[in-house]
Amino acid sequence: MFQQFIRDKRKSLFSVYHEPEVMDHCDTGVVFCYPCGQEYIRCHKLYLNMANQLAKRGFHALRFDYKGTGDSSGDFCELTINQSLEDIHLVIEQFRQSFDISRIVLFGVRFGATLAIMYSKLAPVDALILWNPILDGSSYIKEINESYRRWLNGSFTKQSKGRNINYMENFGFQFSETFLNEIRGVRNIGKELDGSIPSLIFTEQDLGIDQRHLFTYEKPVSAEYWIKRENEFNKVMVPVYETNKTLAWITNLTS
Repeated sequence: MFQQFIRDKRKSLFSVYHEPEVMDHCDTGVVFCYPCGQEYIRCHKLYLNMANQLAKRGFHALRFDYKGTGDSSGDFCELTINQSLEDIHLVIEQFRQSFDISRIVLFGVRFGATLAIMYSKLAPVDALILWNPILDGSSYIKEINESYRRWLNGSFTKQSKGRNINYMENFGFQFSETFLNEIRGVRNIGKELDGSIPSLIFTEQDLGIDQRHLFTYEKPVSAEYWIKRENEFNKVMVPVYETNKTLAWITNLTS
């Protein structure tokens, strides 16, 4: 495992590469698309564990931060969907060239899964692994806002009476109006899934599409692992059932 920055003229993206420990699936690279805001933090251990497990089984794995997130250049208030999709493309192209990878799999949780779906409509990928994808942007904004308000009510934080119309505050992350409008534009994203791309999908929601033979549906066992409330001391951060199902699925797919 080693860290590197993937650069172009406008940005520098922090990434962590997990090298295959065996040569069983070394023609396949898995790119991790993170969720945003507080859910990025909550899912970090999950992503790290999954990348390590894939490397042990012989896959190339690459985690990275979009521009404006994590250790990449820029500020979170600059984050947009379009920019994130460009970042995914830049990372994939350099990943392919650096390690002679012939197959690309995108892994995403929550809004990271949504970005993976959106990217698959723009450029070819060989498989998708989607955990609890966000299907409707407006509902997602309402959900994370309600979660933040519940947290504020149980804290000593003094809430501002005014509202800055230029951004939405959520657990210390400032969602710009541009980003919020892009998120609101996400509707029925499940219908954009390409039935010819093998996809593992963990969801309890109706994707609004017919069951297609290259889609594998699983019902999530670990509820809301992307957020931990004050009274949920023993809540799992790395869902075991979903992890094992994912590893078995991708191993079978590439064997």
